[in-house]
Amino acid sequence: MRNDLGHGGFRSRPDPAAAIRSQLEQLTEEFSRAEPPQPQGAAAGTTWFVSRHAGAIEWASRRGIAVDRMVAHLDVDDVSPGDTVIGTLPVNLAARVCARGARYLNLSLELPEDARGRGLQRGRRCERYGARLEPFDVRPGAA
Repeated sequence: MRNDLGHGGFRSRPDPAAAIRSQLEQLTEEFSRAEPPQPQGAAAGTTWFVSRHAGAIEWASRRGIAVDRMVAHLDVDDVSPGDTVIGTLPVNLAARVCARGARYLNLSLELPEDARGRGLQRGRRCERYGARLEPFDVRPGAA
């Protein structure tokens, strides 16, 4: 694979385009299932998954995301340093999570306007909308 992509196919017998495409799709799928690495030296804490959407919960389960506490609403006062909070939180709550020394992974989706405000009842919808976990360090700033 590296030879084909890294050298622009200048091999005497390059792989067919369909084979390269298949390998790339497989690697992309594996990458999308990978969890972001923990920072070096981070204490192992509780992993929270915050969602009231069955589809988001199903999506996380299919990806094998290890969760200690699944909650529909987060009480930030329960979060401890070293914890990981996964979800789609309002920015003020995400900032409070980060201020407590926890890691925040946003469940990011590219929702079209007509899909907003509707429940994500099936995990496949999450995939269709490009669901992914993105780390954010949210801090209040000067206005």
